[in-house]
Amino acid sequence: MGLLVNYLQVGVIFAPKALGPNWDRISPMTGFKRIFSTRGLAELIKGILKLVIVGMIIYVYIADRVKDYPFLTYMTPLQIIGSLASDLLRIGGYVGIAYLTMAAADYAYQRWEYKRKLRMTRQEVKDEFRQTEGNPEVRSRLKSMQREMSRNRMMAEVSRATVVVTNPVHVAVALKYEEEDTTSAPEVVAKGQRKVAERIKEIAREHDVPVKESPVLARALFQSCEIGDEIPYAYYKAVAELLAELFWERYGAGQPAAAAAPLR
Repeated sequence: MGLLVNYLQVGVIFAPKALGPNWDRISPMTGFKRIFSTRGLAELIKGILKLVIVGMIIYVYIADRVKDYPFLTYMTPLQIIGSLASDLLRIGGYVGIAYLTMAAADYAYQRWEYKRKLRMTRQEVKDEFRQTEGNPEVRSRLKSMQREMSRNRMMAEVSRATVVVTNPVHVAVALKYEEEDTTSAPEVVAKGQRKVAERIKEIAREHDVPVKESPVLARALFQSCEIGDEIPYAYYKAVAELLAELFWERYGAGQPAAAAAPLR
């Protein structure tokens, strides 16, 4: 029964190294650590439970059968041996069933303990994350640099914009429109709020890019467009009127209609 239980738990394992001497096993310090560890306490509890369960099975069976034992004196030696053998086989069967039940419970516990030991500590999780994903500080620095580079590219596009629409304090949207291209709508090349908006307007003034105040249009474009997008069809008329006014100021009478034609 013991061999069967071991086979069901771990299968057949050949471990010749286990026959060799292990000096750690006779070390008092190692022994104390092993005895008073969590695993040692668990093994102690399991051993006590096995003794109690097996003892209770034997006691209950013998207590029920002890009243019949005086009659063994009237039997022949072979009958006595047969009766005792029958009792031993029944006790062995009950104990075997109990051991199988305990083995199943022990297997479940050993599996849980094994999985628990495989779990990584908080520090190990952090170290693995750093190895696979990179150091959080470095990634944060890289993202910051990428945002800065993206902002610099956006600011560089402001100098080539056609007009900057503001609300006029909190939002600024830079639009680029190619007069020769009659198939494309104005494109959003830069946008920002507060300090970024102020910087966009400063660059626009430095490069003589017109800055036009249109609070409703500025906020609508800021919320509905990303950098590189063409303006939505819903804002064609408003932007066309703004560009017409801009081209009128730049070129004089006769130009606005032609300038706004592609947007109509």
